[in-house]
Amino acid sequence: HQPGTENSIHTISDGCNGPASAQQSLTVNAAPEITTQPSQQTVTYGAASVSFSVAATVDTYIPAPTYQWQVNTGSGFNDITGETSSTLTIANPTVAMNGYSYHVILSNSCGSITSDDVSLTVNPLPVTVTANAGQSKVYGDANPAAYTYTSSPAVGSSLANGCVISFRG
Repeated sequence: HQPGTENSIHTISDGCNGPASAQQSLTVNAAPEITTQPSQQTVTYGAASVSFSVAATVDTYIPAPTYQWQVNTGSGFNDITGETSSTLTIANPTVAMNGYSYHVILSNSCGSITSDDVSLTVNPLPVTVTANAGQSKVYGDANPAAYTYTSSPAVGSSLANGCVISFRG
């Protein structure tokens, strides 16, 4: 049967009391259906967060699903504790998370379905340090007394994830 309600009338006769009829309804519900798959995400280190989302059909015959996000860090998929909504938000993604794969399992009383696997790309933050005009330093030598430089992003800048740019000699 397809999801929905089917009505039918059944007539029964015992041969003595005449026919009797009764109307019956049969409702068939369905497992979750994904209407929008999550998509690959790319961020640069320093981003405050990154999100993956999925959308599912919910109607009279498709009960609302529960969600369980999972991550594969290289040794198979495992549940992410507490991540049970249609959107997974990862706070302060690190370069170490580059290449992690994610998917979500949607379940209801009629079954379950797993979304497509998607990956997270976290690019390193490009930092450029330039000595001010007329200055130089050889790696390993002592710092000149008045060595100055400029950087991009600037020293002391706060990234979206709360980290502050700093350099050591």
